[in-house]
Amino acid sequence: MFEVATSPAMRRAIKIAHEERAETVAQAWGWLFGKKSSR
Repeated sequence: MFEVATSPAMRRAIKIAHEERAETVAQAWGWLFGKKSSR
């Protein structure tokens, strides 16, 4: 999957996508754990 990203532009786009997804996942986990801990 990562072997395809040879050009700098593709690498930058993938890096941005991964950072955005990581942030969304972190928010989702925080929301889930927040719900659980408040019970």
